[in-house]
Amino acid sequence: MSIHQKNTQLTFSPTLQTIIPEILESILVFLPNPYIVSSVCRQFHTIVINSPSFKRRWLRRWLHSKLPDAFLPTYSELCKAVETKTPFNILMQIIDLQKLCNKPLASSSDGSVTKLVDVVILHNESDQLIPFLISRGLNMKKYVEYHTSKDIQRTKEGINVDNRLRKDYLSPLIIAAKKSMIFSEQLAFTKDFFTSTELAFAIVLHERLDVASSVAFNQQHILDILDESVDRQYTAGIGWAFQQGVGTVQKNNPLYLRLCIEKADVESAKILINSGAAINISPSNRADDPSIYGATSLLEFSIQCYFQNYIGEEANREARKKMIRLFLDSGADPNSDDGRPLALCVTNHDWELTRLLIQSGADVNRSNKWAVRIATDCGYKDMAKVLYRKARHSHSDEFTTGTTSNASNASNVVKGMVRKVSMLGKSVAFRRKSEGEVNHSHRRNDSSD
Repeated sequence: MSIHQKNTQLTFSPTLQTIIPEILESILVFLPNPYIVSSVCRQFHTIVINSPSFKRRWLRRWLHSKLPDAFLPTYSELCKAVETKTPFNILMQIIDLQKLCNKPLASSSDGSVTKLVDVVILHNESDQLIPFLISRGLNMKKYVEYHTSKDIQRTKEGINVDNRLRKDYLSPLIIAAKKSMIFSEQLAFTKDFFTSTELAFAIVLHERLDVASSVAFNQQHILDILDESVDRQYTAGIGWAFQQGVGTVQKNNPLYLRLCIEKADVESAKILINSGAAINISPSNRADDPSIYGATSLLEFSIQCYFQNYIGEEANREARKKMIRLFLDSGADPNSDDGRPLALCVTNHDWELTRLLIQSGADVNRSNKWAVRIATDCGYKDMAKVLYRKARHSHSDEFTTGTTSNASNASNVVKGMVRKVSMLGKSVAFRRKSEGEVNHSHRRNDSSD
C-alpha cells in the first residue's frame, strides 16, 4: 500500500502530528538498513511519543510471533527479542527506541543488566551487539560488580573455591574490551577498576588469564592481578604479570620466585627469570633476618625444597630438580651461602645434584673443604674420594702460582680426610664382621640346644 493510498483511507483530518509517524514508519519498513534514520527519529521523538496509536509494522514483521506487539518493549521483552535471535539491525532499532524514550537498558526492579548480557553473549552477532549496547548505556561495571559480589559471598572471600559461580560471566568482558571504545577507555582511565569491582579477585579465582590479557589496560591492573595471585598463591598469575611488565621493585622482591619454588612451578619461574627477576638474593625480603627461610640464597632454598619433598610423587621430584637446573643455568651462584648448596647435596648423598653443582662451578674447597668433611664424617667413602680428587685437582690449579707451603698444607688436610674415611670404612667392615660372628655364635648355640 502506498502512502497516497493510505492517506485516502483516513477518516480524520491529517495533521503534522498524525502524518509524520506514518511517514517514518513507511521509510523504516522499506529501508534495507533502518538504523541509519535513527537521527530522524530523534528529531521527531516528541511527536512519536504523543501518538499512542503509532505502530511499527517492520517491528511486528521481524520479531518472533510470540513476542508482545508493543511500541516500546520492556526490559524483559528486549531480552526475549535477543534470546530469540532477532537480527542485529532490528535489535538496534528496538534499543534506539528505548533510548529515544529515555527508557533504561536495565531491569526496573534492581537496575540489573545480568539477564540482557547473558542472552546477548549467546547471540550469533554478540560481537556487534555488546559494543552497541554499551554505546547506548549498558553498564558493564554494574554487571561485573553483581557477579563478583556473588562469588565473594559464595566462596567466603575465596576460602571455599569449589563454591564459586559455574557461570561464565567473564567472557563478555573480552568482547567489550576489544570491540567497545567506550569500555576500553573506561578501563584505561580507571586505575582502580580491578579493585573497586573485585575483577582481579574474580580473574584469579576462576584462573582466567585470557580475560586479564584483554582487559588489563593500565599498569595498576597488572599489579592488582599480581597482588591477588600472591594472596591465592596462583603462580601462573604471577608469571603472567611479569610477562606483561612489572617494575624494578617487583623484580627485586624474592617473594614471587620463592612462591614458584614452593609450588614447583618451573614454567612460571622461568618466565620470572626471563623477565628480569633477581635470582642471587635471599628468599626473605627482610633485611634484618635474611635466613628466616633457612637459607640466604634462592638456589639453596630450591635445594631444601627438593629434599623436603623427596618422598613425594616422582613428578614433583622431577619438577623440583628442574627448578634447581633452571637456577644454575640462569646464573645462580653455586657457591652462595658460603658453599651450603653443595654441602646440602653431599649431606643427603645425592650424586646427581652434587655433580650438577660441581659442573656449574661449585668449589669443593669452599669453607675449608666443608663438603669433603661432610662426606668423610657421614661415611660416604665413594663420594669422599671423588670430592678429594676434585679438591686436589682444584688446589693444584689454585696454588700453581702460590707458595709450596700452601699447596702442601691443603694436600695434607685432604689426605687426612681420606685416611679418616678409609679408617671409617674399615671400622664399619670390622663391626659388620663382628656382628656376623656373634650372630653365627648365637645360631650355633641355638642348634646345640
